[in-house]
Amino acid sequence: MKIIYFLFPLFIATACKTQTGTVTAPEKTIMKNSNMDRKGCPSDGTCSVKVLKDKSLEIRKDETMRTIYPEIVDGNNIVVEYTYFRSGPEGTADGNYSETIQFELPAKTKDLVKQNGGLADVKMLFGKSGYRNLEYHMVSDGKLSVQNTENGLSFTLDFKMDKTPQVVTHINESITLR
Repeated sequence: MKIIYFLFPLFIATACKTQTGTVTAPEKTIMKNSNMDRKGCPSDGTCSVKVLKDKSLEIRKDETMRTIYPEIVDGNNIVVEYTYFRSGPEGTADGNYSETIQFELPAKTKDLVKQNGGLADVKMLFGKSGYRNLEYHMVSDGKLSVQNTENGLSFTLDFKMDKTPQVVTHINESITLR
């Protein structure tokens, strides 16, 4: 019986150990941002851009929750993902906030301009995550201008969400691709 009293706490202490070290997930299609001209990122947070080549952005529907959500799958297009992140107050568990704008471009696009309802052609999606809340909405009010060259991608986006408050309303990015 004494052995059980000794082994039980030892078993509990070792069974709950979390993984330590660095975990990496290789993603060969993510192009690194080497030279960025960042305009439009709010000063109280950080912004990042991912350009994923040979991918496609699919908009999935959850009929139970009556929501939509993105899924990035293998494809023949380019998916652009812009993320604004703001850390919560020190000592809070759920105080972080983020906004993500995703859209898909045909791989051979050189110059593209889409406005308002035309943003559906590029599957433009706005997502925000805050205190235990994650929601996505299609963007239907705004203007996107894209210039795609051999060396990089530049885009400007001005948009407004009627269904939910937002922090980011203007994005101007120039990305040199390696």
